[in-house]
Parts: sequence; C-alpha cells; structure tokens
Amino acid sequence: MTDSSLSDREKPYQDAVHTERSEPALATDSAVVKDEGQWDGVDADFSGVNRAAVLRKMDLRLIPVLALLYLLSFLDRGNIGNANIQGLSEDLRLTDTQYALCLTVFFFTYALFEIPSNLLLKKLRPSVWLPSIMVAWGTCTVCLGVTNNYAGLLSVRVFLGLAEAGLFPGVSYYLTMWYCSEELAIRQGLFFSAASMAGAFSGLLAFAIGKMDGVGGYEGWRWIFILEGLLTVVVAVGAYFVMYDFPDSASFLTPQERAWATHRLKYQGSKKSGRMIAESDKFEWRFVKSAILDWQVWLGTMMFIGIVCPLYSISLFLPTIINQLGYEAATAQLLTIPIYITAALMCIGTSKLSDRAAKAGNSRWPYIFWPMIAILVGFIIALAASAHGGVPGVVYAGVFITTCGIYPAVPGNITWIANNLAGSYKRAAGMGFQIGIGNLSGAMASNFYRKRDKPEFILGHALNIGIVSLGILAVLTLRWNYARINAQRDRDASDGAEISDDDIAKMGDRAPTFSSSEYLSLTSEANEYVFENGRRYHGYKPGRYMLPNDENEMDREDMKHHISMLITKGRLHLAPIGPDPKVILDIGTGTGIWAIDTADLYPNAKIIATDLSPIQPLWVPPNLSFEIDDAEEDWLFDPQSIDLVHARALKPGGYIELVEMHVIPTSPDNTLPPNSQIMEFYTTLADISQEVGLDLSVAQKYGSMMIAAGFEDVVEEVFDLPIGDWMSDRRMKEVGAFQRFQMVEGLHGIAFGLLTRVAAWTPTRVQVFLAGVRREMRDRGVH
Repeated sequence: MTDSSLSDREKPYQDAVHTERSEPALATDSAVVKDEGQWDGVDADFSGVNRAAVLRKMDLRLIPVLALLYLLSFLDRGNIGNANIQGLSEDLRLTDTQYALCLTVFFFTYALFEIPSNLLLKKLRPSVWLPSIMVAWGTCTVCLGVTNNYAGLLSVRVFLGLAEAGLFPGVSYYLTMWYCSEELAIRQGLFFSAASMAGAFSGLLAFAIGKMDGVGGYEGWRWIFILEGLLTVVVAVGAYFVMYDFPDSASFLTPQERAWATHRLKYQGSKKSGRMIAESDKFEWRFVKSAILDWQVWLGTMMFIGIVCPLYSISLFLPTIINQLGYEAATAQLLTIPIYITAALMCIGTSKLSDRAAKAGNSRWPYIFWPMIAILVGFIIALAASAHGGVPGVVYAGVFITTCGIYPAVPGNITWIANNLAGSYKRAAGMGFQIGIGNLSGAMASNFYRKRDKPEFILGHALNIGIVSLGILAVLTLRWNYARINAQRDRDASDGAEISDDDIAKMGDRAPTFSSSEYLSLTSEANEYVFENGRRYHGYKPGRYMLPNDENEMDREDMKHHISMLITKGRLHLAPIGPDPKVILDIGTGTGIWAIDTADLYPNAKIIATDLSPIQPLWVPPNLSFEIDDAEEDWLFDPQSIDLVHARALKPGGYIELVEMHVIPTSPDNTLPPNSQIMEFYTTLADISQEVGLDLSVAQKYGSMMIAAGFEDVVEEVFDLPIGDWMSDRRMKEVGAFQRFQMVEGLHGIAFGLLTRVAAWTPTRVQVFLAGVRREMRDRGVH
C-alpha cells in the first residue's frame, strides 16, 4: 500500500506574473503558539468551553449592572447643572464664583483618590467595594438636597468627589480583568454609554421632578437631589447581591470556563513572541511608580484631558447653554435628550467598529482620532455661530456634534492605554492616574462657561478648542510611538530569549516580548485556540484549515519533514535555484522546520515563512523571519523579489515548488481490497472535502494546472511512499515505518475536523470508524 508524493517545479514566463493559488488540501500547514505557561506546565485542554457562550454569560451578568452604576454616578455628579436652572443659585444666594467653586472642588477629591481606590479594588472584593462607595455617594447626593447655604453645598460636593472617585477608573480596570484586549472596547462603550444616557435621563427626570416644586415645603431642585440620591442607595443595596469579583471565582461559570477565562487573560500580553508568560500579579510599589512615570500614561492623560474637558463642559453646562440661547428651562432640559441619546448610540457603534477593526488586525487609533475631530468641529461651529450673533439653531447643532464625538472617544481612549500597560497593579495605577489627572480638567471645565459670558460663551468654546487640539496631537504621537516600538521589537524578537520568564513578567510592558496594542489584536486573535474533541485548532480565521495544531500534530508534521528528506535523499528542494538565492518564501510553514533548515543551507538568503498562527521557535537563524499571513489572501510581499516559493513564484525567472501527497492509496499486489476500511476512509474524506471546496486529488493535477496557467519548464517528479515496512529496500523500509506511524497517530487529527464539522458525524461514530482503519493500517499483510 503506497501513497504518491508529487513534486512540481515550474518556471513562469519572464513577462508573466502568476497569481494562481494552489487548492487548499489537508497537507496545508497551520500552527498555533505552544502554550508553555499553562497549568502545571501542561497544555490546558479547554475543549468543552464554548467561548462565545461564556462571553455572552459575562456580558449579561456584568455589563447591565455596571452601566446602571455609572448611569447613577454620572446622574448624581451632573444633576447640579439641572438643579441650577431650577433655582439652586437663587435660593442659596450663590454668586457666580461660589457656584463655580462648588463645581470645581468635586474634582480635587475625585482625582486625588482614584489611584488609591483602584489599588483597593484590586486588594478587596469588587462586589463589596463598588456598592459601598455607591452607598456613600448616594448619601452625599441626598445631603445636597437638604443643604441650606453655600458652605454646606461646598462641603458635600467635596465628599461626593471622594465617594465617586472609585467608580469610573475602578470599573474600567475591572473590565480588563474579565475581557481580552480585542473584546474590551465594545464593553467599555456599553458601560460608558450609560453616561450619555444619564445626560438624557437627567434632563427628562429633572423636567419631571421639577414639577414637585413646593411638595413637602421643598423646592423642585431639592427633590432632584433627594430622589436621585435615594435611588442610588437602593440600587447599591441590590448590587451587593448581583455583582461578581473576578473570573476565577464567578459562580455562573463552570470550573472549566473559569479556568479558560483566567488563563487567556494571564497570557495575552506576550503571545506574539511565542512565550506564554503570565503577567505579574504581585503588588510592589515600584509598579505604581512605573505607571506614574510612564511616558505613554502621560500622553494618554493628555489625550484623556482633550476628551474629558469637553465632556464636563457639556454635562455641566449644556442645559445652561441651551437655556441662554432663549429657550425656557423646561424646554432646555428636554432639548438635551436627543443629543445624549444619539451620543449613546454613536458610542456603542464606534466601540463595536473598533473591536471589529482590532480583530481584523487593524489599529484602534482612528476610532479615537475621528471622534475627537468631531469634538473640535462642533466647538468651532458653536464658536463661529456665537461670534456672529449666537444663532440658536447653529449653536445647538455645534454642541450636538461635539457631544456625539465626546462619548465614542472615551472608551477608545481607556481601552488603548489599558491594553498597553502590563502587570495588573501597574495597569490599576496607570488607569487610576490617567483618569484621575484627566478628571482634574473637570475643575477647569467648571469655570469655562461663566454667567458674564452668556449667551455666546465664546471663551468656553475657544478654550475647549485649544484643549481638544492638544488631545488630538497626543493621539497622533501615541500612534507613531506604538508603531515604532512594535517595529523595533519585531526586529529584535529574539532579544528576550535569554531572559527568564519571571524576569519577563516583572518587566511588564517593557519586556521585549510585549507587543503594544497598536497591532496586538491580530496577534491575540491568532493565538486564541478552538478546542474540539480534545484537539486544539487555530483560532485566526477558524475553519480555514481543518487539521489541529497541538503538540501531537506538530510532532507528526516534523516526522513528515523527516520522511520527505528520506524520500528525496536529503534534498530540501528540487528547483534549480542556484547556489545564491536572495529571497525564499515558505507558505504554510507549520512548525517551521523546513524554513529553518533552508535558512541554514542559504545563510545569505532572506527566508520568510508564513502561517495562520505562530508556533515556530524563538531561536532561529538570523536570516529567517516568521510572519502571520493567510496564503489565500492578497500578498504583502514584493512580487519581483522572490526566487523560490513553496506555493507560488512571482519573480520572473523564479521557481515555484509544490510538494503534495496523493491522498488515495494504491496497492501494488492487490492486498488492499476496494471495500476495505482504509479505502472507505480516504474516499469518504475526499467526498466530504468537496463540500467545503477542498480537492484532495489536487496533487496529480498540479502539472496540467500550471501548464494551463502559462508556466513553462514544468517538471514533475513522483515518489513512492509506502505505508508500512514491507518493502525490501532498507531506506524505503525505514520510510514506510515512519509513514505508517505518522498516519496511525494522525488519523484523529485528519478526520475529526471534517467528519464532525462538515459531515455532522458524532464523535463516537468517528472513533469507531477510525478504530477499524487503524487495525487495517497495522496489518502487515496489507501492502
């Protein structure tokens, strides 16, 4: 019983560029990073985990609760603007300066306690810490409703800032402990859109509560604080019972789902390097210092200020701005609603597009940059309209556009920086610092729109234009630096090979193995696995390749390389490319063993090896590079530069060499009957493969296909590949022994993907079927 191994080499016409793709077959290589850092040093098996179902469970139990908490937080901090146009300043006899100071002092304690709060959230249970601070700020809000003078209002606002300090940075950090980088933006967007809905709900609620003026002897603005504060306390009590801490203790997940959720977060930062190193989870004060002194945190903070300053300008003064355009207080409250609802939808939509771009391997930065451009344009429109007489409709349109840019920009900003801070405590401190210092801009914003500047508010619009412009500059600087750093780390990929895993973990985002999230999402997705029937499959473009890529399959692929070398008597290729090729491209490199041997054979040539996901070792010849690429998509390589390709040659005069196995075996002495289980196995696979566009008989068609495509100098060599050690020739006996071993060991991987996914066979049916095939393959009487 033999298979035929066929090798074609073709030389294209000098003036032709061949763009045909070889048909994908079961011999196409694929790979995934070795998971060297798994539980107890052994590959973790998450074959029973439905990743999409687990994420849905997380979303349903986390996001609605967190969004409600933030809605109430933003409602309670911003309702002073609604209360003011209902008569707060008049009843308490506040001057313009006193009212502005009451707005300002909130941000001092709010910013000061954000880093300590994030560290406490990590140390304590989020299900206790977050509801507790919620009770505190709800109580403060109620107190605002019963204060009778300026001193009382000022004092309560100080404590309100202290109580609310932990929520936004805490939840933003909390989400990073549940979701990977490419999943984070949409969750941050859903959470933060609650702030926009708070703006809409605040206007509607204030309009309704304002009708309670005089009830119980209280003015309408007092009822705004009292009722909204009581609502917060009631929700906080319920939150104690419905919030969860971290994935490793989530009761709504199964033990295997908890292990998967925890594992993927621990090892996501350095997957691109191929070294699975858990990020550091030990507290050291140096992590706090490192975060505060990190240049990217400062640039992220500048970017955040460019968003948050307009955010607080709008949330605190939007009702006032609209009111001063000539609308009555009640109408001004209602006119804020369509602005905030549209902004919420824009926030969710932009965040979803950002995650989609990340999963496709594109950068997130446009989904921060363009919303900030919208903020800038909106303020310019408002400023221009105000300077020309304050046309109400145009000014309203300007602040409408600005608000629709503010809310989509915030989750993108938070996600981008969080993804690039490695080590849970450094990330906690860095996010607390960024959000804390950024929120100090709220203190500035609270003084931008003064009563004496009404109704044009030219100064406020102009100051926001300047601050947004600085934020846009920070976005561009971050984008350029991340691209530069990633390129440098790609060039120096092997520099971390001599550093221990513990030291790599302590280095965090400074490690040579860490990849900034400018391009991280592609590599993160490329290293996600799909587990089925106890085998591991590639996660990048899942289903494109039907064979597994776990340790067993990698060992089998290396054995196939050894068999190929035995058949060809040690020749790595048959194409006559000469002694000094310049560029060689290996498509579907798998374990990379052929590329490594070729790089050693041609030390002056540049060897590029591609695959769907990186499995290859770090220690490789310096002239070899491995890249993630899908051979069936458009190439990114120079078509005029390649001497030899294991699938396609685009350089005029270059060679393409295809090595493929003829799948259907033959028997020279007819000891393999047509009705055998071996023949049934191969014919069944061939028929099922046709349903998904795979042609398992493509090997014998290569020669005619290349000639039909316009190639010349087509040479075809066919080698006998025995299955079993029944041949008399010593070398072929060795070849046959290896081939039978790798076939018997590989039956599970070859068959399960096609038979369960395409033919819908049950795992039990497949196992029974394969048992008969293995029995016949081990039969020495079958040749």
